[in-house]
Amino acid sequence: MEFRNYSDKVYGCWLGKCVCGNIGAPFEGMKQKLSVRFDRSMAEETAPNDDLDLQVLFLDVVERFGPDFTADQLAEAFYRNCPYAPGEYAYFKKNFRCGIHPPLSGSFNNEVYRTGMGCTIRSELWACLAPGDPEKAVNFCLRDGVLDHDGDGLWGEVFLTALESLAFAGGRIPDLIGRAAQFVPGDSPLRRLIGEVLRWAEEDLSFFRIRDLIVSRYGSAEATSVYQNVGFILLGLLRGSRNFLESAIEVCNCGFDTDCTCASFGAVRGILLGGEQLNREYDFSKVTYRLGVTARARSPYIRDLSEEVAALGGRLGGMAGAPETAFSFEQPDSVTFRVSYGDGGPSLAFGESKKVTLWAVSRSAVPLRLRFACDPPLVLDREEAEIGGAGEFGIELTVRVAEEARELPRANLVRVRWGEGKEYVFGFAGAARFEAFGPFWKNNVEVPPLREKESYWNYFPAGSEAEKMDRIRFYHTNCLPREVSPEEALLPEHSLGFFDSRTDAVRVEEHLRFDGQAWYVFRLRLVLPEARTCGLQMGCGGPAELYLNGRYLTGTREHFRYTPENLHCFGVELLEGDNELIFKVMKCGDCTRFSFDFLEEGPCSNHMIEYKFKR
Repeated sequence: MEFRNYSDKVYGCWLGKCVCGNIGAPFEGMKQKLSVRFDRSMAEETAPNDDLDLQVLFLDVVERFGPDFTADQLAEAFYRNCPYAPGEYAYFKKNFRCGIHPPLSGSFNNEVYRTGMGCTIRSELWACLAPGDPEKAVNFCLRDGVLDHDGDGLWGEVFLTALESLAFAGGRIPDLIGRAAQFVPGDSPLRRLIGEVLRWAEEDLSFFRIRDLIVSRYGSAEATSVYQNVGFILLGLLRGSRNFLESAIEVCNCGFDTDCTCASFGAVRGILLGGEQLNREYDFSKVTYRLGVTARARSPYIRDLSEEVAALGGRLGGMAGAPETAFSFEQPDSVTFRVSYGDGGPSLAFGESKKVTLWAVSRSAVPLRLRFACDPPLVLDREEAEIGGAGEFGIELTVRVAEEARELPRANLVRVRWGEGKEYVFGFAGAARFEAFGPFWKNNVEVPPLREKESYWNYFPAGSEAEKMDRIRFYHTNCLPREVSPEEALLPEHSLGFFDSRTDAVRVEEHLRFDGQAWYVFRLRLVLPEARTCGLQMGCGGPAELYLNGRYLTGTREHFRYTPENLHCFGVELLEGDNELIFKVMKCGDCTRFSFDFLEEGPCSNHMIEYKFKR
């Protein structure tokens, strides 16, 4: 590809990304059909947005390390330089602080947000660095998406990366979409969605009829779900108006994750049109952007950012006509690592021993001595190992929690050291030790002791035979939760014993076998090194109450979709030393879950891990 043409398409990509993302930003999360109209102010300075923030951070990484950058290097930049932490970002950061590296950092504990749009919106950088080469672009993006996503959340980024890379070579949009879809697994719901939107776009259906089909067939109550939002991006590309801005407004009016859908739509159309054509039609030449992350100082103009991306892409692709920009990429460490955790994943419980394999890839021609260290209560079966010259080596290491341990940290780290001050850290999330009480239930009708030959059916008064049978059959096959106070519930005679939960979300059915509606109460004891004030979020799918150190914090009597943050509290006072959390949870279906996370500050802040579970 001729560099001038390539550079213009890179400019179009970022103009489309930023201008259209700015159009959708004020309406992010509104899940109804909208009636937004374009106003020129929408296309001025682009406010800080994670859609762009993280890509600029990752641009710093590639400029520093070159095309062989690693997922861990991206993770380090993400963790250290991004101050906010909504949804999946918070789970990535918590995992990474616990020594859980990509790809597990994107899947462990992240059951709700792993299929969100958080990495799908980071596709443009990888496409721009591998124009017309979707295999190479996807190779880049896979190192990114696994930081905080898994499954179709990851495949959403793969799909858009491939589509945008292909767009640099031009072609019919349906053909480009079809080719990009080949990078998504054939049995994936996302792949089926792409195929259906292509088919609906060919039929005599209105724009918003297709929008409704996308929501009804693939939609989610989660506004950032990849399914409906990728569908809206495709709808705009396939059936939007010929006018660039009018099409962006149409995509915005589909609702849901509007900043993401508009931005990704704009990026694809911007690549196809090129920056100069967009400027001739709309004069976006003075559009600027601001960042919400700590990145290398850059010009605030989209044109300048585009030129920097194009210069790097031209260098990586050996493109004729690329500017003679000096890039001096850092040499990788002499050895890099990854960990295979085996069954049970990256977690440890009280009294548990786990064998892991530490894989070391050495680039050194001479043997290297590795030294291992950890803090109590972890115990290692070896203190050092030696690996030979260049090659890949698997080192088996047994990590256990000391039998006498009475406290287990949230984060349990193992340090691998070599050379002069070199260190790799991996770790385990400590499993929470809960004590369960219950179940607390009652019949729908309380039948007193029966007299001789008396039928208990007489105690089910009803207005009709059908109502009577309803009540009797409910009595036979069901039950009702019995209200209970925490004080009554925590009596020793109600204790069901202890269990360990490896993940934040506790699935009641995995630990307690009573099959029926009931209240349960769960006690969790924590130890903190010092008193602190923090936030707290609780996940539940139905009626629940939460108490801290004997004081009621929050609760609900509603039934809704489980997420890790259905309930919030701020200004929560944790004590130095011992703290006690009491969860009162109603089991009311086939799957009952609850969870909690302490937040370091306010909404969308990092999850706190500076505490220990008490045995």
